[in-house]
Amino acid sequence: MSKNRTSWSMTLVLCVAAVLCAGGCLVLAQDSLLFYTWARPEEMDDYKPIFDKFEAETGLKVEVQGFAGRVSEYKDAILVHFLAGTGPDVIAVSTLWFEELQAQGVFLDLTDYLAASGYSTGDIFPTSLQAWQDRSGRQFALPFDNDIAVLLYNNELFARYGVTPPNDGWTWDDWYLAGLRLTMDTDGDELNDVFGMMTNWWTSWYSLIWANGGTIFTPDRRPNVRAQEVIEALEWYAQWFPAGRNLQVNAGSQVQHLGVSSPHLAFANGHIAMMPAGVWAIDYTARGPEGWRFEFGAAPLPMSPAGGRATAIEGQGQAVSVHGRNKDAAYRFVELMATEGQAILARRGQFPVTRSDALSDAFLGDWDPKYKAVAIEATSYARPLPQGVMWPVTKSHFEGVFAYFNGTQPLAQVLEDIERQMLATLTELGILP
Repeated sequence: MSKNRTSWSMTLVLCVAAVLCAGGCLVLAQDSLLFYTWARPEEMDDYKPIFDKFEAETGLKVEVQGFAGRVSEYKDAILVHFLAGTGPDVIAVSTLWFEELQAQGVFLDLTDYLAASGYSTGDIFPTSLQAWQDRSGRQFALPFDNDIAVLLYNNELFARYGVTPPNDGWTWDDWYLAGLRLTMDTDGDELNDVFGMMTNWWTSWYSLIWANGGTIFTPDRRPNVRAQEVIEALEWYAQWFPAGRNLQVNAGSQVQHLGVSSPHLAFANGHIAMMPAGVWAIDYTARGPEGWRFEFGAAPLPMSPAGGRATAIEGQGQAVSVHGRNKDAAYRFVELMATEGQAILARRGQFPVTRSDALSDAFLGDWDPKYKAVAIEATSYARPLPQGVMWPVTKSHFEGVFAYFNGTQPLAQVLEDIERQMLATLTELGILP
């Protein structure tokens, strides 16, 4: 750990610990297992059968500490407890910041536990397991749910304007041309009322680079952002951001004139044709109190000029704290949630990490079967986020490419700046010499 990071971490201990204990620190019974999650505790009520089975096996009662969506506070709490040598037994963790905490030693290496348990991983999608491994293949969490983007779309908009909807033969050119045709001002006020695509934070746009045969880092973990495959992918994506006529929506300011405050509400109200996102996003947008708001569809992400297709595998895992009080029992808990808990998760509309539960009627039971098949097939071309390069940090540098997308800087200059920033960060963190 670098000197700068150590100093920052100790400051965080002093500041956040006071906040966490201001209302009374949690005192745990010895016969309990503490499970930290960013969800509300009541959201875990569906998993009571799993909690009860765990208690029957181990004699430990599951205590859920939920943070009700306060992710920043949640991350701080995990790190504070780790640095203090205390903390929860089991930690729900997101792929978006998994490596950030794993690199600091927060999570127990589960590789040997997995091998010794006799638990077969054959039913788990391979990429779901890989998402929680380090570069050497050590397992630091078991997967709990998948978040894998496919191309979701409003079928009614395509039909209304006579545009062929997405299919598994679509290329990037087909995708872009459909976006052009479905971006329009329908009432003559010089503001778009229909947009081709939504590209907010749900969109893993960097997966376009993988689809085009490129990588963001070289095998020896150096930035690869000036490679031709990367440049081609970024130049294609920039077409969606033309000055004065955006084909895509990534900010609420673009849709306020439509009476909505955010891109996902614009999609929900029939103003956006396509949305690259996980299957959960349809429930979040297209499902109304009395059923579906409109007829939707799902297609694979289109193929690049190189003939490739790619998406990122993200989602939630569950890890055992290195300071957990009963590590064997904690491992058993995450194993139960990754296996028997998946049937419950499927009924809740989340994407299971087990193939058998993903194929069951419980998962996406009211979707057209062909669209459900698209979601499951995406696991075959999904890739884990870059590993061993502190992606939660280096990704923030890579997002500097939006200066090019938005037309404020030339691509060559932007990529030069990104490469320099990434090199500095990777060197400071000791990842590069």
